[in-house]
Amino acid sequence: MDVEALRALILVEERRSVHAAAREAGVPRGDVDLLVHFGPAPATGPYTTTVLRRTPERRVASPAYLERAGVPRGLEDLRRHTLLTWKPPGEDGLHWPLVSGGTSPTDPVLVSADVHLVRMAAALGLGIARVPDALVAEAPDVAGPLVPVLADRVGRPCDLRALIPAAIAGTPRGRVLLEVIREIVTGLGGTEEAVG
Repeated sequence: MDVEALRALILVEERRSVHAAAREAGVPRGDVDLLVHFGPAPATGPYTTTVLRRTPERRVASPAYLERAGVPRGLEDLRRHTLLTWKPPGEDGLHWPLVSGGTSPTDPVLVSADVHLVRMAAALGLGIARVPDALVAEAPDVAGPLVPVLADRVGRPCDLRALIPAAIAGTPRGRVLLEVIREIVTGLGGTEEAVG
C-alpha cells in the first residue's frame, strides 16, 4: 500500500471535516437550497427529500490492487486485504452489509463520510472500497477504473437523494432545482434505477 498517498488523502479529509457533520447527516446548513447525498433520509428537519436514483452499494478495487493483492473469493479473504470504507449517514462504516442480509464486521484503514475520497483511494490502488457505485466515469486525474469485488455476497441498494428546505420545495425555484438535478442524474447513465 502507498502510505504517502493514503496520508495525503487523510489530510484532504481533515480539511473537509468542517462540513462533514452536515454532509454526513444530509442536512443543508445556512442558505443551502439543495443538497444531494447517498443514503437514508435525515430522521428530522424542515426538509423535503426526494429519491433521485437507486444504485448498488458495492465493494470495488482497481485492477492494479487486485493484481498485486489477489482477488478475494469469500468474506474470510477480506481480512487479509486493505479495506477502505464510506461511512453512510447513521452508521459507523465498520459493518459491511451482506446481499443475504445482516452485516460482516471489518477493520478498514480509511473510514470517511466522503464517498469521493474513498473512491479515489480505491482508484489509486490503495485497497478494496465500500462505496455507492453510480457507475459514473471518474475525473481524468483519478488513477483508473474500478471493478466490483464479491458483488454476489457483499452489498445492498443505496438511494441517491436530493434534500430541499421545505420552505422552497413547492415554489417555482424548488421545482426547477429538482428538475435540473433529475436531468443531470438521468444524463449520468449507468444501470441504476432512475426514480421520479
